[in-house]
Amino acid sequence: MEQEKDNSNKMDDKIQVQPFEPSLMTYIIDAITCPFTFLCCCCGMFLVNEREEKLIFRYGKYSRSVSEPGIHCAYPTMRDIINFDRKIITVDLPNTKINDSNGSPLNVSAVLNYRIVDSMKAYLNVTNYSNFVVNQALTVLKRVVGCYPYESSEENGISLKNGSKEIQDEMQKELSEMCEVAGIEIISILLNELSYSTEVASIMLKKQQAKAMVEAKQIIMEGAISLAVDTVNEIETKGITMSDTDKSRLVTNILTVSVGNSEAQPTLSLD
Repeated sequence: MEQEKDNSNKMDDKIQVQPFEPSLMTYIIDAITCPFTFLCCCCGMFLVNEREEKLIFRYGKYSRSVSEPGIHCAYPTMRDIINFDRKIITVDLPNTKINDSNGSPLNVSAVLNYRIVDSMKAYLNVTNYSNFVVNQALTVLKRVVGCYPYESSEENGISLKNGSKEIQDEMQKELSEMCEVAGIEIISILLNELSYSTEVASIMLKKQQAKAMVEAKQIIMEGAISLAVDTVNEIETKGITMSDTDKSRLVTNILTVSVGNSEAQPTLSLD
């Protein structure tokens, strides 16, 4: 038994680990694969800028998202990188003919500000997120503008001309709900150009002129009456007695001079 152990120890002492000596074929394989590996790393590198996000797909499946600025690497085989800008995007909505609540045709344009907050929704849920946002914004613009008059008959009424905050908030809220499916946040949508269309512009201009003339006449009349009353009171305070006929004639003359469109000609009664 002891002899067997001695023989085993002698055999273990004879076992020596031979160091690995690469063959010529090993050097050839390394020379071929190293440049290929280096080339793959170079081709797989991509840059992410500030406020950017890149979606990486491999073999048609989502792999990962990268939003940290800097240089990144992903294996290039069957790889697809989709870039999204996370900055605020401004779009000028084109001039569109829309009828207001009174049926008057208007030329309306707007300015839209939005940004992408969910890149996956923007890529997977809609075909083209920019076209989607613009089309939805035009739809909201037509609906909301059609609910309000160009000018309100009430003093503090909501109208398009006043550009009230209620109209802007309504458009922003409705558009935000419609664009949520695309991962888009609506910052603001503001009316830009607002005017009557050419076919009714001249008619509405005459209406505005007539309204302005009536308001001006009203102001002039109130001022003339006040002037006539003050004149009569001033004369009486100085001890001059006036009959009702004299007062009436004086007030009539003052109103004629103040309210008349043409300059009054002085006349002398021969009675």
